[in-house]
Amino acid sequence: MLLPRIIHNFRFSRKFCLSALRKSSYEGDGKTSVTILNKEPGYGIMIDSYSKEGFRLNNGLFVIGPLILFPHTALSWNVASDQEINKNSLAVFNLIEPKLDLLIIGYGKKSTNSRLLHEEIMAFKSKERLNVEVLPVERAIATFNYLTSERRWVAGAFIPPEFVQLYESEEMEKAAKRKQTYLVDDYI
Repeated sequence: MLLPRIIHNFRFSRKFCLSALRKSSYEGDGKTSVTILNKEPGYGIMIDSYSKEGFRLNNGLFVIGPLILFPHTALSWNVASDQEINKNSLAVFNLIEPKLDLLIIGYGKKSTNSRLLHEEIMAFKSKERLNVEVLPVERAIATFNYLTSERRWVAGAFIPPEFVQLYESEEMEKAAKRKQTYLVDDYI
């Protein structure tokens, strides 16, 4: 008797969420609205941007260096590089109750010895029976933000990237600021 009730409640809540979503996104007469999830306070902490120095959170704070992030908590992570990710640096995640749906690890170096890193993490994963995803930090941030917006119980462990790709428009803005500040011409 308990199982059909749970399924029924899940179906009801799912229909309710979808109808509320449709109602708020389309207001009739060609009007639509957009909600930026990073700016909504009820969705939790997300990462707005990153640099070689650290991460800017959606609550306005800038965290310098590696970061452990939960949907409502940010912690500084005491690792210096990708090579220091091991069972000891991940020990905080086996203390958390209830168990996480997913731990997302974002490594910073493009040239990380991924085989060694993956071996360490797979040993931790199998010992602690924890779902772990290891991604480059750019993709790990996007995954964490998406799952947090779905209100999943996830955690992220992120190391700032060693190199940040600048796009042409950003390079031009940077050159213009440099020229204005130092009265120097850059040859692009």
